[in-house]
Amino acid sequence: MPRTIQPRYYLPFFVFISLLPGCQSSFGPQSIDNTRASYNQAIADTSNQQMLLNLVRLKYKDEMFFLKVGSVTSTFTYTSNIGVGSTSNFGASSFTYLPKDSVSPSLGISYSDIPTISYQPLQGEDFFKSVLSPISLDRILVLIQSGWNIERVFSLCVERVNDLHNSPNLTDRSENKKFSAILKLLRTLQLSHSIEVGLSQDNLHLIMLFKPTADNWLNINELQSLLGVKNNEITKNLFTISSDFLNVSPNQITIQTRGINTVMHYLAQTVVSPEEHIKAGLVEDTFSNSDADNLFRVNVSASRPTDAFITVPYNGYWFYIADNDLHSKSAFMLLSQLFDLQSGQTVYAGPTLTLPVR
Repeated sequence: MPRTIQPRYYLPFFVFISLLPGCQSSFGPQSIDNTRASYNQAIADTSNQQMLLNLVRLKYKDEMFFLKVGSVTSTFTYTSNIGVGSTSNFGASSFTYLPKDSVSPSLGISYSDIPTISYQPLQGEDFFKSVLSPISLDRILVLIQSGWNIERVFSLCVERVNDLHNSPNLTDRSENKKFSAILKLLRTLQLSHSIEVGLSQDNLHLIMLFKPTADNWLNINELQSLLGVKNNEITKNLFTISSDFLNVSPNQITIQTRGINTVMHYLAQTVVSPEEHIKAGLVEDTFSNSDADNLFRVNVSASRPTDAFITVPYNGYWFYIADNDLHSKSAFMLLSQLFDLQSGQTVYAGPTLTLPVR
């Protein structure tokens, strides 16, 4: 006699089949929503941590080292299966008990996400040439034209303007007073749109144009006096910007820029060190002597801080940039962009470390 499978046995299958389209959508295009932001955040956070860690290393006279994330690939695998098993009772004896006929559903879902990350060490001749080479005036121009604070850009990137030096030895603040005055005047003129930096009409020279008004002419005169340049019928408040200190003309503003390596050493002096490490001779106390302390600051704590923008452990302490320290965060962002611009020139041809993540 044929057996009839009860309708209730079909219910799990109907539920399972109705869920399949939703599961597949979450593993298809929806997987980008689920993973891209996480990978993006992880790479951004670890890149910031790596940069801060290298600043702390330089403070301790340790060697800096960079690993670049070359690529991130992820393999998604999704499989499902449905099965039905049945048992039938064709008889019984007085010594055994057999259950009634039954249907046993079997459901299966398997899902795997296997990311593979490739790292490239930034090293070798090309890399060190790029970080040691002075930042080009063109790049500084691009930063200023894109809206960066000219005072912040010059503080980090410029070593000398005409005969004025920007903290050449980080030990004597008096040497830097005139340079600081120049930066503040440049920022004032930038905010009032009284200064323009760009290319000359023949596209051969960088130029700086001052636009005097009744409100700012005193600032312009003071700035030109500090720079040692004079406005006349020939210059007409238009000065050439050059990096050539051997051939200086009367209407020329000569700028010596820093390399990324020098910028990082400069900012590393603003890392606050534990008193224990200073007394043990592990690190020099340079923070109070550095003129960059108004521009950038890395704090230290014995325990992990909760109000940090970036935090890295080193030598038994936590070094961090406070989340509400907007000046330090802006300077750090500028440093990261400058590093990407300079190190981006490097064509890496060495081995790549590829790690599957489990």
